[in-house]
This record gives sequence, structure tokens and C-alpha cells, in this order.
Amino acid sequence: MELTDISYNTWFEQIKQTIRKTQIKIALSANQQLMEMYWQLAEAIVQKQKTTQWGESVMERLSIDLRLAFPNITGFSRRNLYAIRQWYLFYSAEYQFVPQFVAQIPWGHNRLILPTVEQLEQQLTMNDTLTTGKDDNTSS
Repeated sequence: MELTDISYNTWFEQIKQTIRKTQIKIALSANQQLMEMYWQLAEAIVQKQKTTQWGESVMERLSIDLRLAFPNITGFSRRNLYAIRQWYLFYSAEYQFVPQFVAQIPWGHNRLILPTVEQLEQQLTMNDTLTTGKDDNTSS
């Protein structure tokens, strides 16, 4: 058999396709695990802030301590911890656990989507107020 044979090339392409599909599955699985870890982290932050007097200052210290404890892992900057917390607060109003459709979206995309969704909700609330003349934030 010659290695330039058409049947070999076809077979090799199938092997490459199998490997690429597996790489995608691994990336999606890893992303889902990351989203679940972020959900648990944010839930712990929110619960601790509700039950203590730590307030926002805990975010800076937690960021420093997490980066020292896990120097090879990125994503624990103070800014990202705030984004994780905001993301959790947004979705936890509707869901008890991270929604599957959200867990499948890479973190960077989630960060881009969230402000857009919040702006859309604000716009819909303003439109509803203009249409009905009632503001949900005021008592009847």
C-alpha cells in the first residue's frame, strides 16, 4: 500500500475529524465545569455578604488570596469576581442552578451578553412604563 493512496487519505481525514470532535466535546465539558464553579463561587460570595458585615471589601481580599492559592489559574481578578457575582445575581433570580444553556456559553461571551440583556430589560421596563403609565418601582 502506498501512503499516497486515496483510501489512506480518506481514512486519515476520518481520524482527524474524530479527534477534532473529541477536542470540541472536551472544551465544552471544561467550560461547563468552569461555569458551575463560577456559580458556586458567586453563590458563596453572595451568601457570605448577606450573613456578615464584610461588604464589598471582601472581593479584593478574596481575589488576592485565590490568585496566591491558585497561581496557574486565571479568572480570579477583583474585576472578574465582580462580573461572576453579577452574572450569578442575574441568573439566580430565575434559576436555582446554572442553566444548561448558560453553562454551554464560554465565560467571555457570558460577560459580553449580560450587560446587553440588562440594558434590554431596562429598555423594556421603560417602554412598559411609557405605555401603561405605571412604574413597577412605585406602589399602586
